[in-house]
Amino acid sequence: MTARRSRNGPMIAIFCALEEEIRDIKKRVRMHRTSPFQGCRIWQGRYGRRESLLVLTGVGKEKAEKAAAWVLSRYPVEVVISTGFAGALNGRTEAGDIIVYTRLQSVEGQVNGDADLVLQASNCPTGSRAQLIGGVGVSIGDVCATAESKHRLGREFGADSVDMESYWIGRMAAGKGIPFLGVRVIFDAVRDDLTCMGQVTSGGKVVLSKVMKYVVFHSGRLKDLAHLYRNYRKAAQSLARFLDQLMVKI
Repeated sequence: MTARRSRNGPMIAIFCALEEEIRDIKKRVRMHRTSPFQGCRIWQGRYGRRESLLVLTGVGKEKAEKAAAWVLSRYPVEVVISTGFAGALNGRTEAGDIIVYTRLQSVEGQVNGDADLVLQASNCPTGSRAQLIGGVGVSIGDVCATAESKHRLGREFGADSVDMESYWIGRMAAGKGIPFLGVRVIFDAVRDDLTCMGQVTSGGKVVLSKVMKYVVFHSGRLKDLAHLYRNYRKAAQSLARFLDQLMVKI
């Protein structure tokens, strides 16, 4: 069923890939409807003054495209925001810093952020010590885990951060003529090694049994997991605070 257009401004669709990214944001939405669709989930409600959709897509290009195509064909969405965690590709950003994408790239092409939305986002306070920068993002198909691979990817694309969904969500919005904004929070700095994440996650989600097994066989790496958990909490809280400010401006 198609949702009705809000009388209080544009309906905004906010796309995230992971439950961990969306958890703190979901607490801010006064929800009145939920809908599942082929592995993704949509929450509809009010976020601040705006009628909003919060879309949990799952990880990667295929899931992001499928969720975006379904949502944009069934709801009167007037603004699309792709958000969540990203990896830093230079030494200027740390966990919790916010990047507003002026441009997004992939091996398939380029998508620009809507100029008005970028300006509005760039003037939002972060509500913390986090940096707010405008930058270039790149979306790829795999986790960029090591400092060497991050530096190499940053040089290749002239990009400041990397994620796995934003370009394809932006391209889908552009195809529909809908203003698009990519906003990501840094989860891992360039020096942070994510090699262990492949051993403690499944489908992009942290699995407790895998964590326990990893700790048993790699006890010396426990501090690395603890560091990444602190990054996660810092990133999740920073992103939620920033989106609260952004939703007031849009």
